[in-house]
Amino acid sequence: MIGWPGRQMTALIECPAFCHVDHVKDWVHALEDLDHYSDFEGWSTDSILQPGDEVISLTTRVHADPIAENPAMRQAHVVLDNGNAGETCYLTPEMAEARADELIALAADLRNNARTARQANAIAGGKPRRNGSQADKALRQVRSGGAA
Repeated sequence: MIGWPGRQMTALIECPAFCHVDHVKDWVHALEDLDHYSDFEGWSTDSILQPGDEVISLTTRVHADPIAENPAMRQAHVVLDNGNAGETCYLTPEMAEARADELIALAADLRNNARTARQANAIAGGKPRRNGSQADKALRQVRSGGAA
């Protein structure tokens, strides 16, 4: 649907395959206001200082604005939002793939940091580490009176 209340008309709008917008239900006043969007995908986390609250969030979806002045915005592209900060980033498919690779690397770093924190907590709590370093093993041998 296009138009203002009382003056609406139905227009045939060919959507790209990714578009999940119901253009009849979610009508716009003018044709130039019509955009195509895929569904959102997202991730968020809370914090030990704010349990249960969304502290950091990221969402992504595919977008195309068929009447945009910028030709890159008329093409299908990827939108990345950092929800709580209210910032939006528009990425070409190539840019999105590169950022995805960087996020995968960050996820590996996050997992490694979790492992390091868990090991530090185990040592602080007096629990033995499962896979101590050679230096840790040598120090334990010296402390127990054995040869290093």
